[in-house]
Amino acid sequence: MGEEVVKDPGHLLDPERTPLFLEGKPLSYRKHHHLLLHKPAGYVTSRSEAEGPSVFRLLPEPYRGKVEPVGRLDKDTEGLLLFTSDGALLHRLTHPRYKVEKVYYARLKVRPGT
Repeated sequence: MGEEVVKDPGHLLDPERTPLFLEGKPLSYRKHHHLLLHKPAGYVTSRSEAEGPSVFRLLPEPYRGKVEPVGRLDKDTEGLLLFTSDGALLHRLTHPRYKVEKVYYARLKVRPGT
């Protein structure tokens, strides 16, 4: 099998069947799944449904056993959740050592202190 230099960004290939090189060094290919879900209130960010329906029932069937949530939201909280099958990414985003800043926005029905 000979080498071919490809400069067309639209060139399609199967990275699982075709070895890839960049500047003469082999590139590894790992297939991961990343999903975003707007979690409605009333769902738990857990696989267990002991405390209520699980967010996993909201995911498309093929991904339910392949991804994990990056963080959690309380049962009565709604908001955006990231799910990934990439354990290294999940660890990097959630472990305190990496100090990934998180920003939360809250909408209140009444003013604080009233």
